[in-house]
Amino acid sequence: MKKTLIAVLSSGLIFSTSFNMAIASQSDIAQEINSYAEVFSGSNYIKQRSVMDRLAWAGLSSEQVYDPIEEKLRSSLDTKDKEKVEQASWFAKTLALSGNEKYRPILEQASTSAKSAKLKKYSKTALKRLDKYKAWNPVISQGLASAPTGQLEEARVINMLNASDYELVRIGAKRAYKEFSDSHQVVSSIGKKLETETNISKSEDMRIDAVAWLLKVIGGTANPEYRTVVENVIANNKNAKIRKYAKKALKSL
Repeated sequence: MKKTLIAVLSSGLIFSTSFNMAIASQSDIAQEINSYAEVFSGSNYIKQRSVMDRLAWAGLSSEQVYDPIEEKLRSSLDTKDKEKVEQASWFAKTLALSGNEKYRPILEQASTSAKSAKLKKYSKTALKRLDKYKAWNPVISQGLASAPTGQLEEARVINMLNASDYELVRIGAKRAYKEFSDSHQVVSSIGKKLETETNISKSEDMRIDAVAWLLKVIGGTANPEYRTVVENVIANNKNAKIRKYAKKALKSL
């Protein structure tokens, strides 16, 4: 009876802890969305430009974030002012990061009817980008509600690293290299990913490039724990670029 009670209490404690973590993460996500929405609802373009790039790996499709950007793009369709066209081009590129079909009509309109040739060009590019992020955002945002408080960014990077699309893996690897090379969770995920990277064909350019970035992260850790992983990459791949980065990483481990 005593053991059963302890088991029940323990189970309840685990559930309670996980539930609280989920609430905390949901709160983080809501706060993040509100922060983006506040920036893009304002008129400070410098501040808006400073956060646009981060949306590329946020996995957000929230209309609260992107509706103000849509309005800014819509109001710029008739402009030929150089500065305003530059800003509108960035609004078009950023809108594509939503992966949200709601914004396809305005991007199509901008790509055909904008007075500026530059804005037309970037809106056409944005339409292609919209398709990518329609597929990518659900991957990037998967399971974020269960991420530990304050670790949304790491969780997103790990999701990218585990993606089946190697273009997204490469983005995740670059982020890991620049910002998360000291994260045990991220680096561990890269180590596990590299264990599956065998017999890569020379025609798989995106995969080769992604793996090269993964190896750069591992090499940068100088952690001998990953020597076996890197040695296996060398043993199981004939591609010259992969072997080059693997051997370079091995020297650092």
